[in-house]
Amino acid sequence: MGSCVRNAVERSSTVVLVRAIGVGSHPLVPQAANRCFRLLAGTSGGGDRPADRPVCRCPRERIALKMTRYFDLHSTVLIVVGHGLLPEEEDRPIAYELKRLVNTRAGGADGRAAVVVTDVWIMNNELGDFFPAIALGGPGVNGFTAQIYEDLPVAFTHDDRVFVQVAEGERRAAVWGMDQAATREAMAAFVSEGLLEKFLDLVWTRRG
Repeated sequence: MGSCVRNAVERSSTVVLVRAIGVGSHPLVPQAANRCFRLLAGTSGGGDRPADRPVCRCPRERIALKMTRYFDLHSTVLIVVGHGLLPEEEDRPIAYELKRLVNTRAGGADGRAAVVVTDVWIMNNELGDFFPAIALGGPGVNGFTAQIYEDLPVAFTHDDRVFVQVAEGERRAAVWGMDQAATREAMAAFVSEGLLEKFLDLVWTRRG
């Protein structure tokens, strides 16, 4: 990690004024037959579905809502955003854009997909260590970025405001900027510079 990143982190820590208390996480149930796990849909916080989903009062329909989805530990890419008010408002929309690009690249292949989660989820679930993950948002608003950025070399930077960090041969990346516009620019550079493609090639060709 270069001094420019460290200086940026020190500056960005003064910008964050409000952070929300963490929200709940999805229960994951292991499957003995393979390396996949299933996620109960319709729960709130840090997942791939809106937390304000209508709650059905009919028992039969309530059961129907509890559909399961299976996520391969080695090929499902987690896109991790912070859990506070600021990252939820500013970074999560960018995360969903990145998710769409990953899913387009996956081409519907079995087990290949992206899921948006919060830093609270990945940092408080042991399974989080097994998934490939991209931290979106700076260390001042994303605890997962703060956890990994010091160990990741800078692959792209611009004006000491935009940072893309990816370690060669690792399934971790950090994409962030000094504000929302800079984070969006970082995400665009992650794609345009071929770093996302390289990351996905690593994740989807080297399993286990």
